[in-house]
Amino acid sequence: MRMKEENDKRNWLSPTAIWRRIKSIAQARAQLGWTGTRVFLLLVVATVAVIALLVAMAPEPELVAQEETAWEVNTMVAEPAAIAPELRLVGRVETPRVSSLASALAAEVREVSAVEGQHVERGDVLVVLDDRDARLMAEQRRADVEEARANLASLQLAGKDDQATLEHQRKLVELTLKDLKRHKELRQNSAVSETLFDTIERQAHQQAIALRQAEGAVEDFANRLAMSEARLRRSQALLAEAELAVQRTRIRSPYHGRVARVVVAPGERVGPGEVVVDVYDTAALEVRAQIPGRALATVRNALGAGTATSLPAKLLTQPILDASLNRLSGQVDSGTAGVDGLFRVQGGATLLEVGRVVELELHLPAVDSVIAAPEQAIFGEDRVYLVEEGRLRGVTVERVGRADGEQGERVLIRSADIHAGAQILTTQLGNAMTGLRVATEDPPEDASSEVSNAAVAAR
Repeated sequence: MRMKEENDKRNWLSPTAIWRRIKSIAQARAQLGWTGTRVFLLLVVATVAVIALLVAMAPEPELVAQEETAWEVNTMVAEPAAIAPELRLVGRVETPRVSSLASALAAEVREVSAVEGQHVERGDVLVVLDDRDARLMAEQRRADVEEARANLASLQLAGKDDQATLEHQRKLVELTLKDLKRHKELRQNSAVSETLFDTIERQAHQQAIALRQAEGAVEDFANRLAMSEARLRRSQALLAEAELAVQRTRIRSPYHGRVARVVVAPGERVGPGEVVVDVYDTAALEVRAQIPGRALATVRNALGAGTATSLPAKLLTQPILDASLNRLSGQVDSGTAGVDGLFRVQGGATLLEVGRVVELELHLPAVDSVIAAPEQAIFGEDRVYLVEEGRLRGVTVERVGRADGEQGERVLIRSADIHAGAQILTTQLGNAMTGLRVATEDPPEDASSEVSNAAVAAR
């Protein structure tokens, strides 16, 4: 009832009601004369006085205090621990051992047994070339070797004959000199004619010449023998080259690997140095992935500290393959901030193809005093909120990496402003800000200890 009276009073004092009353009075005054005008003025003054009196006597409205809303949220308990971060990377499969096998001679392709993508063993025949020309050349070189051997044998026999001839020539010269001496004595006694003496002297000179020729032949034998032996070795080398050309008509895999590309087909003619097939070594497969700048110092320290020569990793393929980061690239491409890491595939390399893009997970050394938080606890890039006495307080954190736990993947963060036991907001609020009132909906969850236990068990 009281409320109704207050509403009626407010309606009576409203501007619309006052205007209506003044308008009705003005219409009544218009029907009166001068006397009516004075009466009208008196009524206006009286009305204004009454209105002022009512406004002054009107009770002030009661102020109703509005209660602040408390947003229901979930939290987790911060428990800093030593946890090994996991770095997710994307890389490409490559290998430093790719062989472009080429023809060593001009020949026609007779057979192609290699197929792109085929797994091959070391020594498997991939392409067969026509070997008829190579075999004919090998026969010619073989004949040259036999001829050189025969010439060497003949020369050795000739050397023995020259040695024997030299001995005979020396004896003949000795006899001739004795005969010449005797005829000189006879000539002094005029026992022989001058003609006969000249004949004997001429024979002595001829025997001396023959002896010198025999000695020269014996002395030159070593040179002629060396020349003959060199011709034999040259012929043998040419034969080996020809036989090697015959072998090279069968192009074989240099290692256990996989055929990447086949360039030729049967019936084609290829020239020396022309590529026929590409093969890569599956045992040397690597994955090249860029290490981001924020993790580069950690990786370098781990590889250069001497405690480990590599860092464990996994290729997130089907099935998952083990790998290891062995080294970092020695050059950086322009426009990139990170450095490429080279991961060696430790098993199952036959399941990968060169050029394939794969996702991998690098396990970094354990970091002290980090907290494993769910993704929804991170606001923006580097901010979380603590719940303190029912209100939020924003804290800037450093992202260390990620780690898998029983409840899924968690983000590893650390900050000097977050202490053990602190409650971290895990509900994504669109209006989250420092000072916002919240109410915890469920008991805080403990995520750090769960991930830490999993990391310890993995180690």
